[in-house]
Amino acid sequence: MALLAGDPAAAMIGFAGMGHGLANIAPIVASAAGRLPELAPGIVIAAVSTAGERGFLAGPPLIGLVALAVGFMILGAGALERQEVRAAALAG
Repeated sequence: MALLAGDPAAAMIGFAGMGHGLANIAPIVASAAGRLPELAPGIVIAAVSTAGERGFLAGPPLIGLVALAVGFMILGAGALERQEVRAAALAG
């Protein structure tokens, strides 16, 4: 979405909002896991933390592989084209 915004300020606001919203997920998931009645809280919280760490390590390479398969330039070209149109409008 940041590439589609076309404006760096709008992209930064979007990233900040997304970060603010996603920052609440980890504590909520750990708290919910700790309240499971079948298992000891320490074991479940450790399992949730391990899954989160694996996602943190595996996510960026997987995103890169998808970008290679789909073609990241498709996304980047749209943002670059918008910047060129804006520059031409300001110059003319």
